[in-house]
Amino acid sequence: MLKENQTTEEGIVIAEKLKSQLCIDKRDLIDAAYIDSLSAPSKS
Repeated sequence: MLKENQTTEEGIVIAEKLKSQLCIDKRDLIDAAYIDSLSAPSKS
């Protein structure tokens, strides 16, 4: 969560830094909210 005085750009920098520190690869990311993926119809 950003503070009121922080910009979107600062949020992106923070997120990128966290991804790097936690060794999260771009391939591991999803393009939707996790909760939305739980309620989506199964593809099987």
